[in-house]
Amino acid sequence: MGGLLASPDIKRFASHDIYSHISSVPDPSKEKDWSEVKEHVLSVGDTIYLNDYFAVFRGVEPAHETAGLGLAKGDLAIQGDFLVFGEKKQYHVHPMFVVRNNQVGRVSDEVEDLGLRLVFINVDPTKQKFTFGVSTTQKDYIILKAMEKPFINLLWSGTLLMAVGFGMALVKRRREARSAEAKTPLAAPVKVRKAKAQAA
Repeated sequence: MGGLLASPDIKRFASHDIYSHISSVPDPSKEKDWSEVKEHVLSVGDTIYLNDYFAVFRGVEPAHETAGLGLAKGDLAIQGDFLVFGEKKQYHVHPMFVVRNNQVGRVSDEVEDLGLRLVFINVDPTKQKFTFGVSTTQKDYIILKAMEKPFINLLWSGTLLMAVGFGMALVKRRREARSAEAKTPLAAPVKVRKAKAQAA
């Protein structure tokens, strides 16, 4: 229906209830909006800060996953080895640097949980320096709403009591109406005879 329908989960307590439901989630079909690439020139063992997290550059190694790149003899594929420390766990990130047919290609690596993307930009073998680019985006998120309803059970019991009272009033009114209908036919013939006597 074009959005989320609130279907809250309820946690009941003696004095209050808590209603919680998910009200918003990111659209998976929407393309992510990445920031501009920020370059970092690193040596092995350097530490950098990335989007409120920090990462350690542990070195460069031959690329392990080159499927789909179509590498031939004489081509080169290396990857940087980063260890990114997140809030609850660590992430291994491996951006790739590829030389194929004397042309340079770059395969970035992304950490969706942290909203990070690293790309291997350049290699300086004489100084043993490596240039990496970092771009960030909004991390995946959901919005969870929780509402506390104090003494909600008292409200529901009052509503139930009112409903019971309303039902009892309806039953009493119906019984009174039936008893009134039962008494009416006995008085009607007397009125008719009196009317006929006056006409005579």
